[in-house]
Parts: sequence; structure tokens; C-alpha cells
Amino acid sequence: MPPSTLRTQFARARLAAGRPDLHLHTLRATAISEAVHQGAEPKETQRFGRHADNATSLRHYQRARGEDKRRELSDRSYMALLGGPRNEHDITLAIEDRRKRIRELEEEIGRLERLRGRLSGDAPGSGPDGRASAPDPGRTAGPRRGRRAAHAGDASRP
Repeated sequence: MPPSTLRTQFARARLAAGRPDLHLHTLRATAISEAVHQGAEPKETQRFGRHADNATSLRHYQRARGEDKRRELSDRSYMALLGGPRNEHDITLAIEDRRKRIRELEEEIGRLERLRGRLSGDAPGSGPDGRASAPDPGRTAGPRRGRRAAHAGDASRP
């Protein structure tokens, strides 16, 4: 894709999102930061960010996210090393943490279902529960998919 096309599309997207303050580099910084938050090691962060050395990655992206993040990391380390909650308070926290994670996963599922609905052409909220409905099993694939599926086992086709 030509750089001018990318810039034009990004400009449209940021205006549509109501965020004219964003820059294309924001996407890069967000991706690298998220990789760090998902557990990327410093060397992986360096390679992912295409930095010359890992000092750049450490300085800009390996920041702690406050007391909650430090506590979460401490709890994860304890669980990985020693394998279980220490007392009733820890068990209560573990239960709350799992419930929070379930809520986050349910929200993510909802976003994915809405996206699937938009991609399949269904109107958002058209399902019985207010979410985008699942694709209609009787709906036929477009002509391109149909041809591929019809010839999937045909060795004479490329």
C-alpha cells in the first residue's frame, strides 16, 4: 500500500473516531505497549518495535502501570512459584479477579459478535438478545468462496 493511501485512510479513521489528535505513530506505540502488557520480554519488545537497542524499548514501553499492576504481577509471580492462594483474603481476591476476567471476556465476546454481524451484513442488534445475530447457516457464500469450496478437492485446479 502506498504511504499516501495509508495516511489518507488513517486521517479518515481518526476523524470518524472523533480523535483528530491521534497520529499514525500512536498505533505503533499502542501496539508495542500492549505487547509489553501481554508479557513480551524486553528483547521481544525491541524486535517488535524495531528498536536498535532494548534501552529504547525499556525507556518508553516497559513502564509499570501503578500499584494495581504491581500487585497483580506480585500475585501472578506468587501463584506461578507457589501455586495457590495463601489465605481467605487471597482466595476472595482470586474469586473477584476471575469474575472480573469473565466480565471482560463476555464484553469481548459481545464486541466480536457485533463485528461478525457487521461483516456478515446483519444489522447490529438484530439478534433476539439485542446482539448481532450469528450468520445464517442457509446463507450462501459469495461467488469467490463458492468456487473455492466447490473445487477444494480438485487436484487439477491451482
